[in-house]
Formats: sequence, C-alpha cells, structure tokens
Amino acid sequence: GQATDLASAGTLPADSAATAAGANDNAGVAAPVVGSPAAPAKPEVLPDASPEEQYNFALQRAMQNDLETAEAAFAEFRAINGDHPRQADALFWLGRIQFLREQFDLAAMTFSEFNSAYPDDARIVDTTMWIAEAVSRFAPADQACAIYASLPNLLESPPERFTERLAALSQSANCGG
Repeated sequence: GQATDLASAGTLPADSAATAAGANDNAGVAAPVVGSPAAPAKPEVLPDASPEEQYNFALQRAMQNDLETAEAAFAEFRAINGDHPRQADALFWLGRIQFLREQFDLAAMTFSEFNSAYPDDARIVDTTMWIAEAVSRFAPADQACAIYASLPNLLESPPERFTERLAALSQSANCGG
C-alpha cells in the first residue's frame, strides 16, 4: 500500500545516484545491495527504536515546537509503521503540525484522510472543524462554500460550536443559502 509506495519512491533516487556513482567506480558491486528494496529501511528522522519510542520522539519534537522535525517524524512514522495502533494519532498530529506551519492545503488533505480512515474517532469534530479553518485560508470562495456545505454531513450530530463557527466562515466567504 502507501508505505510501500513511499519506501520505493524514497529509494529510487538513491538507487539512481548509486548506479551513476558505480559507473565511475569499479562495477559498483555493493551499490545494488545497499539500495535493494529487500533491505529494511533505516529511519532517517526517527530514532532506530520501537514504534512507541518513535511516536514519542515525534510527539516530543511537536511539544518542543520543533515543528519541521515533528512533521517529518510523524510522516516517517506513518510510512514505516503501517499497522501500528498509533497510526491515527500520528495522522492527527501530522495534520495539526501542518496547520500550525500554515500548510493549510496539506492540513486539509491530512484531516480529510483522518476523517475517512477513522470516522468513529473522538477527535472527528475537531478535525472536521480544522478542515474548514484550513480551507478558509487557501481555497477560493466558491470552493470553500461547497466544502463548508458538505462538512456537517461528516458528523452525526454537529455540536453548536461547530455549526456556529462554520456559519461564521460561510458568512466571511459570502456563501449563499
């Protein structure tokens, strides 16, 4: 799935570089072994530790306001720990960090992915609201209005604070109806 795609996408440039470098050396015999997809990938940002320690590392970076490292760490955690129970938490934090880093289009996509993957998660009201907040910062008004209109359908019973904020965003974008 996604982890495999990310892993192979990450090894392609290394393989190409290793092969190119190998052409100048002897036959570059070791290069294919190093870049081999069969070899388990070592984490680049995360410590080479248990998934729980890796998750805690990423969360610590977020709490220390090292958002760039935290974003990379949560993304890497998701790529290399596909079945881990912390996947929902990592995706949630990835979206929060993208939002805090003002990467609003990425945050909206990440929160949408979270909502699709974890529709029963207790944080769904927050992630849905953050989709609206993110959209308000990058989307053209017509696109934003369509998204605002669809968001309440994602929640079984949207709380008043959600509907009030969504109404305010809709009004700011001059949405009709």
